Amino acid sequence: MVLALLSLASNVATTSQLSGEADGLLTARWTVSKVLNAGVVWAGLPVLSGWLVRQPVHGVLAGVVASFTALAVHYGAGRLLDVFASTIWVENAGWFAIAALTGGPLGAVGAIARRRGVWGLPARLTVPVGGDCPRSG
Repeated sequence: MVLALLSLASNVATTSQLSGEADGLLTARWTVSKVLNAGVVWAGLPVLSGWLVRQPVHGVLAGVVASFTALAVHYGAGRLLDVFASTIWVENAGWFAIAALTGGPLGAVGAIARRRGVWGLPARLTVPVGGDCPRSG
């Protein structure tokens, strides 16, 4: 939930930022937003969830639940705060589909990453190597 809320907060612009009166703050916000909305960060969430539960079968479930929860909190809080339009759910349904397809395998990878040996190292490298897909807000 922390990632979801920080990502949401990093996408909110103030009037002073939009009018050019707070360019330094705008630059800092954009920088933080780019980091928090990077694919590698969002892909890391199900991996971390799997790593925490330790078992690949549990990691699959944990990865999907963590991904769906983060998306629901991100878009739900945005709706409650009137940051996002009511169409946000339809417009971003693709991210839920991606979470359903990738959350489980990434969760399993997280659980396997705890292991030493031939499978552990490639699992630990999965997010840094493969987690660079863009995400819109």
